[in-house]
Amino acid sequence: MALSANTVWEIRQDGDDDNGGGYKSDAGTTDYSQQAAAQLTVTDGATAGATNTTLTSATGGFTSAMVGNVVHVWDAGGGSNITDGWYEIAAYTDTNTVTLDRAPDDGNGGVSGASVKVGGALGTPGLAASLMAEGHKAYVKYNATPYTLTTATPGAGGPVHFGTADKRAYMEGYETTREDGCPNGNRPEVKVPDSGVTFAALTALFEGEGTANETQQFANLKANGNSKSNTAGFVGDNDSNVHAVNCVAVDCDDDGFSTIKSERCLSQSNGSVGFDSCDAFFCRATGNASAGIYNGTSSYSIADGNGGDGFIGYNTAFINCVAYNNSGDGFGLLRNNICVNCISSSHGSGYEYDTADHSLLINCASYVGGSGRTDATPMADLDAIPLSEDPFTDPGNVDPASCDFTLDPDGDDYDDLKAAGWGAIGQSSYADVGAVQHEDAGGGGGGVLRRLAKQYGIG
Repeated sequence: MALSANTVWEIRQDGDDDNGGGYKSDAGTTDYSQQAAAQLTVTDGATAGATNTTLTSATGGFTSAMVGNVVHVWDAGGGSNITDGWYEIAAYTDTNTVTLDRAPDDGNGGVSGASVKVGGALGTPGLAASLMAEGHKAYVKYNATPYTLTTATPGAGGPVHFGTADKRAYMEGYETTREDGCPNGNRPEVKVPDSGVTFAALTALFEGEGTANETQQFANLKANGNSKSNTAGFVGDNDSNVHAVNCVAVDCDDDGFSTIKSERCLSQSNGSVGFDSCDAFFCRATGNASAGIYNGTSSYSIADGNGGDGFIGYNTAFINCVAYNNSGDGFGLLRNNICVNCISSSHGSGYEYDTADHSLLINCASYVGGSGRTDATPMADLDAIPLSEDPFTDPGNVDPASCDFTLDPDGDDYDDLKAAGWGAIGQSSYADVGAVQHEDAGGGGGGVLRRLAKQYGIG
């Protein structure tokens, strides 16, 4: 046997990587993983022989409520024949005896002198990720102090890597209670320390390897590379089905997000691309050293203040996106791209839309910078919207809590952009041109989009 697909792991700053850390969600007993300390600790765990799944303890303390909880069995010194691992309590016999989901021995005979902990949260997200199997979930509780790495190796105290592609896995941060969405923006943070941990090769702080049939997802989490070499934020494989939702990557030496589907994410002040080969929806790339969003379909996303182009595309689409004040072009449309309802503004040395190789612009606005609206004549530039000034309320602050990419209601071009976006065919539309939508009195006219954008720090 193995741990149930319904196993749920808990990670807390006051937890311990020696704890059990998990619980079978449909066990119908007591979940002891959602507490700092183990519910039971003994040092005399034993089995009667090799392949025996019955775990005994002369000290005792097992209860029927522990069935479904994960127990950590290991050799803390002086034990014998022990396979260090995390096991599920499958059945209860009495205070001295329980049955595990599989035998905890190493094949050389019965276990003796094993350290055993039932329940209690784990202390590091990296360990939880390494333990997760098919269908597992993990919840990481926020603390003002980051989960600071103690090793460059994925696993306990190290980066958070799911490890294999052939498993569904889900890790979510929370602020106070599970699935609260971190409403105040306080995401659990994995951070590289100032010293003591060095990466010899490029390493993601969060990495998934999902396949077309096995989705892996990170939600409500923050990667902080602390400007150390060879660090990246959230990474998936080239052919992966890995998602990052409401996540933040800051101060990584390389990309903030790479080859990972990104929804409502922020990539800020990273040393390379903000979102590299990512589909990016409701995202913001700001202050990254290279391009903001490179080679991925994007909608309702913002790229501002980046060291290269705001957006770069090959055979892709940009819908209701904003490029503002990037060092290169606003939109680098390298081959067969389409832009709809987009705004490009204030690119002093680049083009607002660098339109090469059959790209299309539809209902797109521009406030012309140093080089002009387009580099070459696009295949089509339908319903072009020229602007006389920057159309945004207050775009100049990198801090997501301080900038404001709503349309300035006092601006000269407001009426040309408000409710002027393409909407669903045959339907009345209140969509604005650009990423962040206006809100009419009573909450209509794009209020949901604006609420989401502001909640997740992209406007």
